[in-house]
Amino acid sequence: DWRADYERELKAFDAMRPPAIRAVTLTVDIDPLSRRMVVDGEYRLGNISDQPITEFMLSWAQGNTVTYTLAGSREQRRYAALNAVHVTLTEPLLPGETRTLAFTVERINRGFRESEVDNRVVRNGTFINNQELLPRLGFDADQNLTDPQQRTKRGLGVAHGFPALEDTTQYWRTYLGADVQRVELDITIATDLEQIAVAPGRLLREWRDGGRRYFRYQTEQPVLNFFTVLSGEYTVERERHNGIDIEVYHHPTHGMNVARMIEAVRHALDYFGAEFGPYQYRQLRIIEFPRYEQFAQSFANTIPYSEDIGFVADLRSPRTIDYVYSVTAHELAHQWWGHQIAPANVQGGTVLSESLAQYSAYMLIRERYGEAYLRRFLKWEHDRYLRGRSNEVDVEQVLMRTENKPYIHYQKGGLVMWALQDLYGTDRFHAALRSLLAEFRYRDDRHATTLDLLARLRSGANDKELAFLRDSFARITLYDFRIESANGRQRADGRYQVDVTLSGEKSDVAGDGSSTTIALNERIDVALLAEHPDAPLTADGVVSVESQRLTSGQQVLRLISERRPTYIAVDPFLKRIDRTLDDNTMAITWASGVADKRD
Repeated sequence: DWRADYERELKAFDAMRPPAIRAVTLTVDIDPLSRRMVVDGEYRLGNISDQPITEFMLSWAQGNTVTYTLAGSREQRRYAALNAVHVTLTEPLLPGETRTLAFTVERINRGFRESEVDNRVVRNGTFINNQELLPRLGFDADQNLTDPQQRTKRGLGVAHGFPALEDTTQYWRTYLGADVQRVELDITIATDLEQIAVAPGRLLREWRDGGRRYFRYQTEQPVLNFFTVLSGEYTVERERHNGIDIEVYHHPTHGMNVARMIEAVRHALDYFGAEFGPYQYRQLRIIEFPRYEQFAQSFANTIPYSEDIGFVADLRSPRTIDYVYSVTAHELAHQWWGHQIAPANVQGGTVLSESLAQYSAYMLIRERYGEAYLRRFLKWEHDRYLRGRSNEVDVEQVLMRTENKPYIHYQKGGLVMWALQDLYGTDRFHAALRSLLAEFRYRDDRHATTLDLLARLRSGANDKELAFLRDSFARITLYDFRIESANGRQRADGRYQVDVTLSGEKSDVAGDGSSTTIALNERIDVALLAEHPDAPLTADGVVSVESQRLTSGQQVLRLISERRPTYIAVDPFLKRIDRTLDDNTMAITWASGVADKRD
């Protein structure tokens, strides 16, 4: 009901461009024992558009109490139940002009809630972001009611979703909100004596006074207005790598995977720095928070990281995927994909943050563990995409127009980028990504879209590459490779010969799940293996990999190898999305005797 009212009452504000927040100065007082926060702050508001600003919406999260002052303004209407105010500027904010908005926020937990418990401010491990804590400017589309049945029940009609990819009027706005531009941050945090408080930026000073412990952080360059404040009883592991201070803040007894995280940070800084450009800060901090949530999240030079998916992860079994390394790599990649460039508020935006960060993590895993090991992770991603689309309650969107669907922008998007790297070659693909970064890095006037990415990938592309871009970004394309028989024998020259019968199919799938068979004519990897690829596969387990032209229907291939293989697999490293992976691999049936030397 609250979300429905929010949309009905406040949707008109979505068309209004609010002032830009150019600088944020905060004094944050955390009382962990009573789970109470008080913030005194200032926003330096600026008009970076070419038109005067005369009105905007100011709002704040439920559970917060906010008071504010802004010279030359009045409240035209207060929406008390929705925590929002329609602010009219009696003195318009002119282009290039700035003005100060001062505010106080109280976040107080009283007693015990029956539901929707506030786990942001806690006894040990406070973790809250500015969108949950501070006043926001402009309409917040994330508050809209999205459930189709509930929308119908309340007469809201079809959900609006993200603006269309081609809607250039939205390119000034990031996908994180109308008030998320680049800002200067100056944050002072007071907490208990036994706790350490962390925020983005450089730690300028730490001191104790009146039984409290204080930390002041200041950014050395503008960062996105999406940041976090944390406080806990931490042990800190530190390492300096190529001039960058790496710090991991963790519960004293949760140090089991810290060395693995630091290793991933070192590798990511080196690899991403070489491939995509320099890391932009002098510090990188990973901070543990309690397992009320199971995620990690990348803010400017700070990565809050759940104890549940990293710090207490048990990776001792050799069959366990090193997801601590992969999650750390993914979050580090966001310092480029999401922070150096921030996607525009249109369809497909999360491809430029999540898909590229996921792909970057794949490449780091390959660098660290090898392609045979990476296959395990890719298979997991492949299966999650197929499960996600099978559970879709609406229509599946094509990749270039996805609207914040995790199974598309994480799993499918990462797999598509992985396939593009193979098709284009790493150097050429990364050159396109560097070109995207070069144009949109740190911009506030215009943000990147999937059209900008595709323009770079189409430039100089051949017919085969253009067809793959169309199939991957503008269509939903699925494959179905099936091995029907695999017979092997040793040749007279001592080598090994495998004759395989297989079939291939390619489908163009509509968003509702219906599909049309289309012609298959592509080069696909076929591998001879000494181990089953789910064994898990090792580097020595790969006997040979050859690119073979596969077409629709049944076909027969003959493969020759120096070593005797045990299995044959089509597309072993998952560069296409296959409806059923189980029939892509088969054990080879070996004939007795030696093949005729004329073979």
